[in-house]
Formats: sequence, structure tokens, C-alpha cells
Amino acid sequence: MGIFPVLHCATVHGPEGKIAMSRRNILLLISALLLVAAAAGCARWPRIERITPTRFAPRPPDYPIALTHKDFDEPYSPIAVVATRPHEARLVDKAGQEELRAIARKLGGDAVVQIAYEGALDEDIGYHPGAFLRVGPRLEDKISLKGLVVRFDRP
Repeated sequence: MGIFPVLHCATVHGPEGKIAMSRRNILLLISALLLVAAAAGCARWPRIERITPTRFAPRPPDYPIALTHKDFDEPYSPIAVVATRPHEARLVDKAGQEELRAIARKLGGDAVVQIAYEGALDEDIGYHPGAFLRVGPRLEDKISLKGLVVRFDRP
């Protein structure tokens, strides 16, 4: 028996063409597994870490979501800790805040509190004018927003 039992079976039971087919199938399988493993390792944004197992109905698209770096005096129940996808420094306030509001609405929250800036490395692929290596991947230092989505304890 060889290293690959499939190849051994093909050698014993099939013609020469079957051996090549089995090797090709093995290579395709290994390639597919590597692709799945690479995709599984990619960062998923937004990041949502639920604190409570309770699921709330989503808020309407125009529902006002309060954002603050501090905390509210009003009692609330925490829903999840969330982080937005990385943005360039010049875009993080506007785009990041809108993304936080969209996440909070989806989770059924009323506000996002304790918002903090987090540095994040993001891979950018493509043409970069002015860069030493103009074509290909490069890592960029970007910023994401992280906060606690809450729902107010109102009757």
C-alpha cells in the first residue's frame, strides 16, 4: 500500500488514466480545503460579541440611536459589544458612527455607549499611486470604533 490509499486502489483496479484522475481529485480537494481555511481566517466585520442571549426585534431604519463616549445615567441592559470594520482616519467618525447606528438598530438597541477608537491593520490590494510597490497587497493602519450596544429599561 502506498501513501495515498486512493492511488493504490486506482493502480490495482483501474487503467492508467484513472491514476491521473485520482491525483487530480486529491489536488482539487487539497486546494479547496486550503481555500476554505484561508477564508475562515479572514476577519469578519462587524464584530459582535453578544452579552445577553435575549434577542430583541430590530429597530426601524429611521430610529434614533444615541452615541456617546461616556455612560448614561438612565438604567439600561447591555446587549452586545460591537466593533465596526476598519476605516481610514479621515472617515472613521462619519462612516464608523453610521455603522454603529446600523448595528445597534439591527440588534434592537437604543444607544451605543463607551465608544472607543481601536487601531486595526487592514490589507488593501490594488494600485497605489505614489507607493514604492504600486501594485499588490499592502497593510494599512486604520481605525475602527468599538462600543457597547444597550437597550434602556423603560416601561
